[in-house]
Amino acid sequence: MDKQTFTQIFFMAVGLFSVLGAFFEWGFFFNSRKAKLVTKVLGRTGAKIFYIVIGIALFTIAFLAFINVIDIHLLLGRRH
Repeated sequence: MDKQTFTQIFFMAVGLFSVLGAFFEWGFFFNSRKAKLVTKVLGRTGAKIFYIVIGIALFTIAFLAFINVIDIHLLLGRRH
């Protein structure tokens, strides 16, 4: 497995973790220092929506790069 494939799979996993943590309201997920800040600013429901949207975005972008629909380097403004 090359570095790019590993990175794409890693970001898919992070995105999935974010969606599942928010959807199932895992205590350790919302009790982390950074999540507490987001929850304080947006409220519990707002934080759930925020983490679900971020997770779906991460997963989708990584998955589309994994199946070669998009080129991450072009998305980030880098050339090969």
